[in-house]
Amino acid sequence: MKNWYYSILLNIITTSLFAITDPYISLSKITPAGGVAYSQVTTILEDNQGLIWFGTNNGLFSYNSIDIKRYSHLQNDVSTLPTNRINTLYKDRNGKMWVTTENGLSAYNVKKNNFERFSIKDQFDNFIGKDIISFFEDNEDVYWFADENGFGTINPTTKRAVYQTINNKTSSVSLLSIDQAKCIWVFYDDGDIYYKLKDSNTFQFFAKGISNPIRSVLIDDGLIWIGYESEGLLCMDIYGKTKHHFNSKKNETSKLPSNEIRSIIKDENNQIWAATYNGIVIIKNFKVNLIIDQQKYPELPNHSIWSLYKDSHKNIWIGTWMGGMAFHSAYNNSFLHYNQSTSKKSLSDNIVSCFVQVPNKSDILIGTDDGELNKFNPKTNIFTTEPIYYNGKTIQNIKSLAYDKFETLWVGTYGNGVLYREKNQDKFKQLTPPFDTGLQALSILPTNEGIWVSDYAQGVYFYNFQSKQFTTYQHNPLDINSISDNYVRQIIQDKQGNIWFATQNGLNLLKKGHSKFIRLFYQENNPESIATNFIYSLHEDNKGFIWIGTNGQGLDKYNPETNIAKHFTTKEGLPGNEIFSILQDYEQNLWITTEKGLCKFNPETNEIRSFVSNKGIKNNHFHPTAALESSDNELYFGGSNGLVRFLPHEIKTNPIPPITTITRFFINNEEIFPNSKNSVLNDIISNTKSIELKHKQNSISFQFISNNYINPEKNQFEYRLLGFDDQWSNTDYIERANFTNIPPGDYIFEVKAANNDGVWNNKPTQILISISPPLWLTWYAYSFYLVALVASIYFFRKQVIHRQNLKSEINMAKIQRETEEQLHQLKLQFFTNISHEFRTPLTLIQGPVVRLLKTGLENDASNKQLMLIKNNTDRLLRLINQFLDFRRVDHGKLKLSPIHADIVSFSKNVFNCFEEHANYRNFKFDFISEIPNLKMDFDTDKIDKVLVNLLSNAFKYSPDNGEVSLKIQSNSKPSLKPNWNSYTIGEAIEEDYITISISDTGEGISADKLPKIFERFFQIENNGNRGTGIGLSLSTNYITMHRGQLTVSSAEGKGSIFCISLPQTQLESLNDSTAENANTSPFDFTSESSSPIENKIKSSDATENQESLILIAEDNPELLDFIGESLQNHFRIAKAKNGKEAFEQINSLYPDLVISDIMMPEIDGIELCSKIKTDIRTSHIPVILLTALDTVQDKITGIHSGADAYLAKPFDEELLIVQINNLLNSRKALRESFVSTQDAVWENHSDIHDLDKKLLLKAINIIEQNITNADFTVEDLAKNLHLSRTHLHRKLKSLTDQSATEFIRSIRLKHAVKLMKKGDTTINEIGYAVGFNSHNYFTKAFKKQYGKSPSEFIKEHFKFTDE
Repeated sequence: MKNWYYSILLNIITTSLFAITDPYISLSKITPAGGVAYSQVTTILEDNQGLIWFGTNNGLFSYNSIDIKRYSHLQNDVSTLPTNRINTLYKDRNGKMWVTTENGLSAYNVKKNNFERFSIKDQFDNFIGKDIISFFEDNEDVYWFADENGFGTINPTTKRAVYQTINNKTSSVSLLSIDQAKCIWVFYDDGDIYYKLKDSNTFQFFAKGISNPIRSVLIDDGLIWIGYESEGLLCMDIYGKTKHHFNSKKNETSKLPSNEIRSIIKDENNQIWAATYNGIVIIKNFKVNLIIDQQKYPELPNHSIWSLYKDSHKNIWIGTWMGGMAFHSAYNNSFLHYNQSTSKKSLSDNIVSCFVQVPNKSDILIGTDDGELNKFNPKTNIFTTEPIYYNGKTIQNIKSLAYDKFETLWVGTYGNGVLYREKNQDKFKQLTPPFDTGLQALSILPTNEGIWVSDYAQGVYFYNFQSKQFTTYQHNPLDINSISDNYVRQIIQDKQGNIWFATQNGLNLLKKGHSKFIRLFYQENNPESIATNFIYSLHEDNKGFIWIGTNGQGLDKYNPETNIAKHFTTKEGLPGNEIFSILQDYEQNLWITTEKGLCKFNPETNEIRSFVSNKGIKNNHFHPTAALESSDNELYFGGSNGLVRFLPHEIKTNPIPPITTITRFFINNEEIFPNSKNSVLNDIISNTKSIELKHKQNSISFQFISNNYINPEKNQFEYRLLGFDDQWSNTDYIERANFTNIPPGDYIFEVKAANNDGVWNNKPTQILISISPPLWLTWYAYSFYLVALVASIYFFRKQVIHRQNLKSEINMAKIQRETEEQLHQLKLQFFTNISHEFRTPLTLIQGPVVRLLKTGLENDASNKQLMLIKNNTDRLLRLINQFLDFRRVDHGKLKLSPIHADIVSFSKNVFNCFEEHANYRNFKFDFISEIPNLKMDFDTDKIDKVLVNLLSNAFKYSPDNGEVSLKIQSNSKPSLKPNWNSYTIGEAIEEDYITISISDTGEGISADKLPKIFERFFQIENNGNRGTGIGLSLSTNYITMHRGQLTVSSAEGKGSIFCISLPQTQLESLNDSTAENANTSPFDFTSESSSPIENKIKSSDATENQESLILIAEDNPELLDFIGESLQNHFRIAKAKNGKEAFEQINSLYPDLVISDIMMPEIDGIELCSKIKTDIRTSHIPVILLTALDTVQDKITGIHSGADAYLAKPFDEELLIVQINNLLNSRKALRESFVSTQDAVWENHSDIHDLDKKLLLKAINIIEQNITNADFTVEDLAKNLHLSRTHLHRKLKSLTDQSATEFIRSIRLKHAVKLMKKGDTTINEIGYAVGFNSHNYFTKAFKKQYGKSPSEFIKEHFKFTDE
């Protein structure tokens, strides 16, 4: 036991020693494996954009963390480098990069991305600069150089150089340098060193160094480090004394791997880095602290180091032979990767399956799948093979390794069981259990008592050191205390000595001193159970928690005391859910390998940091349980691509926020370069603060980089265009920002970057973008728009005001017209009402006059006076009709009724009516017609009124002894007199037409009044001749209804001519009027008296219907008496003063006919007629309506109410009598037809009312339904018809002239005739069939109705005999 503790103590001491003497340096190779050039990297520089430039003897290269770009010399292109052999790179205080070559000096033009060559002459006009080895700028902006001819100053503007000498020295200048205090140092090949202070003009001797060409100098903190070509590294103090000399012949602390020192820098830890032919020497406290060579640092491109450079982030860049570049940063996580290579000192196989550290040593044994056992020396990075020989063969497929407390090495293999080698022995032996073992031993766990072996596929077994006995444990399905599965992947022991087994079917615990296994499974309904049963790996942390690596379900933290598991998956930040191995470092962090890389897990905060793309981790599929923590706290993880090794505390977070540089700019997908044609850039995009674009340049793109070179593929960017899209957009390190269809305006493009560890620079790089609007959207365009808008508003407002005024005027005119129209309507209504009121008194005047004229008076004077009264009543009636026509015109109800007649004879008749008047006033009155006759279509009534009106006006407005003529022409018009004023109404007629012109020699019409004479109610006041003002207006309407034209020509004091042009054919259908009607006198034509009717009506027999009772309803007592007197000699008369009284008398008297006025109090005539016609008791009574309302609509209303006739006042009494007789006779004929006819001809009779017709049909139907019922009586019929016997009798008597009993018998007999017609029934049978109980009674009744006995009727009509 003591030996065991001593071993542990020795390991701790060894670990602390290793930690002190072996600092950790991480490198990353930048260039590809073969380098970028077949030469050395001679110089390195960082420019203002963060790009890294490095020069070689094969051109100049730039690196932006994404791409490496080469610049080379072209023979005929002066904008390229003067040669590909680059000596030095220098950046002056303005950021300009100077390139010194073996063929002169050049400067990089960032705007044009090319180079400017400088041909420099010295003070002797000799070209210089063939091989400039030093170049820099002093504090006074003076450029210093050194070449093969010496050193001096250069003025690039004047392209002049001035060489300087010190004490006339002829030795070659090795190097020229400047320190932080701006002192200039000159180093000669002979070892002499001179310096010049900042404010001095002379060089002073400093010291004598080694006589050897100098390759590099570092002046810092009062020390001067000088690297010689073959004499190593010399350190001098500020006084010129040698502090230390490092070379290859010194002891360990001062020994260099090579005496050829090519470059010297100082890092952030004040360590001196010296580039040698054989690696890099790091010196700390004047002692060699570390040598970086290819064997220990595979990322070093080549052993021959040519240049070193420290950038603005204190990263160190390393240039090597063969154009190789490497990179070191304190934050570049130091994952050292080792795999199989061509070197004999590398791994023997890439698939690493297990590790173990050799006791008391730093060496690590490494097991591989297809290779031998390897031993790794962490100090030298050298791998050696340690073959395992057994039974004459080399064992290769190694699955597990372990050392026990006796320092015996145990090896688990595939197919060869478990082998072991005791301490200080060379040969391996095989552990031979007394039972069959599995295929492979995946896990071996040494304890103080013995060895646990995962006998994969056969469970586990235990070998006891003391007893040499084996105990096997296998799964037994019948024993719940057995191990849960035979596939055991890992075995560990906790602090209490309990053993834990990771299987493919659950977690198993075997407590110390027990033989029964405790099984832990995944429980579906228990979120606190383990996540899955398939387990790869196990680890106990410092607090006793068991961490479980699962297959596909992440990581479990299991508490043995509470039996609760907490789960962690990719949702919580793990890179993958396959957990292959788990280790805990000395800071208590867990390091976990997954299918997607490595991660660091903090158990206290649950913070997870992933390492996916780092060197050695990317493309390396880690092997389950291939993990080791060495005694010096290094962690080892193996996989399919070798192993990674690192110190956990060296894995740092990069805290440096990167600076973003915009490198490229595109417009409409075309890259924009400064100062090119039509370019918007005056400088490179990275130096541009603002860009002005045109409105068509609204699709732009930016490409950018960051100056973080640590794992640059993990750099992230966010960008936005403020004012266009304020949300940040993410992109990776090779994408670019695109914006399309940006409207005119001002914007700010912002981009910021995060480094490899996600640290963001919150101060974004910005560029102002201004997109000018198109011409029509510029400020002066808007100014124009504003002016135009104001002007438009002004003119619009002015127009609105004008329109409002105009509208007001129109409204006023409209109001005036409406007022005039209302007045006009009031006039018309007034005249209409007056006209209606005139008709009743006219009736009372005209009726007695006509009666007296018919009686005949012996006194001629009395007859003449009566005729005068009649003519004036006729004239008054014509005026009333004109007013009514005018009203109809207004309502569009006046219709044209043309006939085909002779217009010449018609006009002659009208002309003849005025002859007596013309003779009386001594007028020359002429009728002239160019054609003897002409038949054409015209409305005689309307043309008559037109001619009468025009002739009346001609006589009215002409003095006595004047001239009036009427002239008819066909298809021509009279010639109008010159200087006469003319006015025409109507369109020109293009078809055949006639012209009737009426001329007079009257007063004439003035020009201003000529258009107004056709306006309604317009009157010309002269000589007291005033009319109604509607004659010409109405005549105009009559003419336009004929599609005609009216022309008037007049001159004041000379007379007037009115020309009527009418087409000979009208579109309306013709009435059935004869030519004789057309030849009737116009006064006869227009009069509403009875004289024309007298000719058509034959005198009635005064006693024809004397027994008929006529009821007269009239509210005017005089008219009521007049009508009564007119009818009393012809009929029986009953009178009623209003509609209500009339209706009461109708229901009591049941008259044969009713004559009613329409306009009456109480009940008017229309309502009275409707009541009569809708009452079944009175619906058969004929009704004649008398009214002054003579419009078509009034007539329609009367007819709709059921009126049988409609007479307008004044009416002719003979016409009234004839109308009454006609209606009464029609009723008689209807009754006779009902009785006499066998068939129902009466059903189609127009004089029978629908209600009466329905009553008769219903009565007949009821009788026919009871035709065989001899007991069917009048009471039965009345009951079925819902009438009393009296009403039924009266109704049937009125309609059929039969009593109810006769009506029933008549229907029975008519039905008997129908049966006779069939011929299949005897007369007796027929009698009984139609309800007659007695044959004699049937025969008697039949003979009374048909005038023949039934037998005679059959023989005569049906040719049948009575059997």
